[in-house]
Amino acid sequence: MRRFWIITLCLMIGISTTAQDRLKTTHDIKAASEKIDGVYIPRDIDDAINILDTWLTSEQKDTLRSLSLEDYAGLHHGLGRALRNDWGLWDSSRLRDYFTSFGVYHPDDMSGYILLAFYHHLHGTDCPRIQDVKLSTGRAKKVTIFTRDWWRIKASYRRVFREFKDDGYKKATEVYYEYPYGFSNEKEENIYKDAENLKMKARGVIKEFDKKHGYVLVQIEHTPEPYGIIIYDGNQAWSEDFYRDYSTFSLDTPNIFFLQEGDELWFRLSEFDIYWY
Repeated sequence: MRRFWIITLCLMIGISTTAQDRLKTTHDIKAASEKIDGVYIPRDIDDAINILDTWLTSEQKDTLRSLSLEDYAGLHHGLGRALRNDWGLWDSSRLRDYFTSFGVYHPDDMSGYILLAFYHHLHGTDCPRIQDVKLSTGRAKKVTIFTRDWWRIKASYRRVFREFKDDGYKKATEVYYEYPYGFSNEKEENIYKDAENLKMKARGVIKEFDKKHGYVLVQIEHTPEPYGIIIYDGNQAWSEDFYRDYSTFSLDTPNIFFLQEGDELWFRLSEFDIYWY
């Protein structure tokens, strides 16, 4: 499972690319995209502050400026929740990876630091560095919570793997692509909707299971088009209809990622049935 942990993000952020030899998990793909569900994801804390400056009106910033630092704790379930949800801090994003590179792993701590930095930005004062404040956010409590959740998550992995086995999924099982992010051309769409021969559709084969971390490795066996299937599109919200104007679609569209024949990718158990059947 060594390759599961090796992240080789040697691509420029925001540029569409295939996943081969660069992106090993669906987490890596989201972390390499500058948008998630159509929302721009900041690169770092300075970028996050600039985005907040753009988002908020002058009146809203005046209100925040009037609050004391202690009052900012009350923003945790309002503005703080919006930051955690919209910027992928609970799941996968390049901003989340930025924080984890400093040893900050809990989304509450991440949003808390963003609010702290924005407070100092509004008041023109220097904000403490991340590495100087990360231990003041209840690290012992955080570890306790994660320890409890980890055992619960491991138990759910065992249950889901049993269900996988009961459903006939095992190594070497062929699976067919669901196109959750839509199609890149009309031919691909027609094949998916109308082809009676499953072999014409995009398909993969299960290569491996990572039962400890809850991942399934799939290798792409066939795609209707030589440039592959769209494995992720950060430009559109999940709830949107993924209709494309095929006459103007470009393979160079930013934040769209492809898998080609022969590529392998680890899929989370929780999302496997979104991608494959």
